[in-house]
Amino acid sequence: MDHQMSVLHSDIAGYVWTAIGGLLKDPHIAERTDEHTMLWELGLSSVLLITLIIQLEEHYKISFDDAGMLEENFQTVGKIKQMILAKLEPEGG
Repeated sequence: MDHQMSVLHSDIAGYVWTAIGGLLKDPHIAERTDEHTMLWELGLSSVLLITLIIQLEEHYKISFDDAGMLEENFQTVGKIKQMILAKLEPEGG
C-alpha cells in the first residue's frame, strides 16, 4: 500500500471514530478499542447507526445504495472503512 492510500485509510478510520465518539458522547472511544470491535458492543444502536451512515454520506459525498445498506456491512469501523474506500475508488480500480 502506497503512502497516499495509507493516509487515506487512516483519515477515514479517524473520521469514523470521531463520528462514533460524538454519537456515543465518548470522544476517547477509539483509544479503548480497534477497527474489529463490533459497534453494537460499544452501544451504537440501530438509530445511531443510521445517523452515522447519513453523516458519512454527507462528509464523503457518497451514497450507499439500498443493496449495501445491510447492518453487517456496518458492524465494525474496519468494514465501514472498506465500504467508504470502495465508494471513493475511481471506476475500474
